[in-house]
This record gives sequence, structure tokens and C-alpha cells, in this order.
Amino acid sequence: MRRFALLGVVVLIAACGGGQTEVSEEVSQKALSVGHGLPRVIALNAYHSRQMMVQAVFHATALAGVAGTGRIVNTGTLSPGFGGFHYAPSPQDRLVIRLPNATHEFVVKESQGNLFVSTPAAFLLADHVMRYTHRIPDRAENEISVQNVRGRIEAKVTGWYVQGGQKYNIQLLAAGTSAAQRDFQGQEVKTDYALTGTIRGGGLEVSVDERHSFAMAAATSLRLPTTMRKTASRFTGTNNNTVRVGSDTYRWKGVEYVTDSMTSQAGGGGAGVSRAEGEVLRNGSAFGRYALDGGKVVLQTGGGTLALDSP
Repeated sequence: MRRFALLGVVVLIAACGGGQTEVSEEVSQKALSVGHGLPRVIALNAYHSRQMMVQAVFHATALAGVAGTGRIVNTGTLSPGFGGFHYAPSPQDRLVIRLPNATHEFVVKESQGNLFVSTPAAFLLADHVMRYTHRIPDRAENEISVQNVRGRIEAKVTGWYVQGGQKYNIQLLAAGTSAAQRDFQGQEVKTDYALTGTIRGGGLEVSVDERHSFAMAAATSLRLPTTMRKTASRFTGTNNNTVRVGSDTYRWKGVEYVTDSMTSQAGGGGAGVSRAEGEVLRNGSAFGRYALDGGKVVLQTGGGTLALDSP
């Protein structure tokens, strides 16, 4: 295969059969950004989706006046208004949450857990099984199933997601462990899981092979002054993904990145990437190495520096 650079476009000419595949520099950089960040974004969205769905069911159940009876309300509409959310009993086939930036629709197909706990957080900390559809019109639609039983977690996400104007079909599985402790002093959470599956769209195919580790500690005791009620967290990700685009195959090798966050109930705090290392191979040969540039994750290559933070 011969490679030519012409007016900023990389043209790949396959020797066999006289076939030709053109991949622009823009597409190549997008492939690298997608392989770096999109699986993690989808996994994070699924995590928040579960929280949002449970919180919405608790709100709907309380506003419908059946809290504490063992019944749950998972249909109708929640809308923000004066004094908090307002509830309407329609539609009868889904739970709609109208927020300023988006409308979320949930179709709950299965929900098992402790229905007598007082908060969504307590429900999520206990053993539970959920299966539901989460739809954001024109932005995403996914079938999500979650099991959290005796510290073992498994979550499946199948559907599609739009990022940067491009629609991606996704099929991902997260499997691992989760442990949490909570008392009047605060709480600690530690989650570790492998993320595998495929993402396809825009001429790209991503074979996902990542591991995510999240640790969080929060001091929330009311005996502490506000300035000492803080939450610290660390996310560590390892990436061994493979992205195929045109005639090129990019493979992440030994990539690890760490993000730290600190917040205070008194205000202030911050978050950022504290470490990024490893390399990316192209067609089996060294292509670039991870680095930090002004707090942003970049790939340093022989031809320059590529930003990776925006799929």
C-alpha cells in the first residue's frame, strides 16, 4: 500500500484489486478521539441514566401519593415548576421528565429492589435489578439492563447515540464489582468493571476493551463545619481499544489515564486529568504517545500533536 498526502487529505491506495479508500485527516483524528473517549462517555451516561430513572420513579411515586405502600409509579410526566417538580398522570405507557436542556423518556420493563427505602441513593446501594428503555428524542435511544447483586454488577447497553452530529450504534457490556458504605459520618464507594463490546458509525468500527475504576469518599456529617464537608473522587481508566477506519487499524496499547475531583459544600473545588500515558499503534507500528498538554489529553505523533478530548 502506498500513501500520499495531497491538500491535507490522506489517500490510501490498496494494491490488491485496484481498490481505493480515501480517509481524510479529519476522519482519522475523529477515529482517534472516538476510540479514546466515546466508550467512556456512553458508560458514564448509562450510569447517570440509572440514577435519573430511579430518582424520577421516587418523585412520581411520592407526588402520586402512594409512597411507602409498596407501589411504584413509573408512568406519567414530571415537569419542573414553582416549588419543585410537578406530576401529571399521562402518558400511561412511559415516564417523561421534561428538563430545560432535554426531554427524557423511560419505559420501565422490570424493577426489583427494596421499595420501602426512603431515598433513591438507598435503593441503588442495595441489591437491585432493572431493565428499561431510555430515550432522548433525536439524541439517543437505548435498552439498558442492570443487575447489582451481592456486590457483583452487570450492565448492558444496546441502541444508538448521537455525538458530534454522528449517529453511532452501540452494544456494550460492563461487568465487575461495586462496594459502598454509608453512615452518619459520610460514605465511600468503590466500583471496578471491564467494559467490552462494539461501537459502529461514520465509517468507524470500535472494538471496546477498557477497564474503569472509580473510588469516592465523602465527609457529610453535620457535626463538621461546611468547609470540611468534602467529596473526593478518582477515576482510573485503561484502554486497549481497536478502531478500524478505511484501510487503517488503530490499537491502544498500555494506555492509562487518571482523573481526580474534589468538591466542597462550602463551594469551590475542581477536577482534571492528573495522568495520561501509553501509546497508539497504527497498522501494527508505533503512531503516537499519550501526554498532557495544559490539562488536556493529547496524542503526540511524528506529525504533531492531536487533541483527543472531543470525539
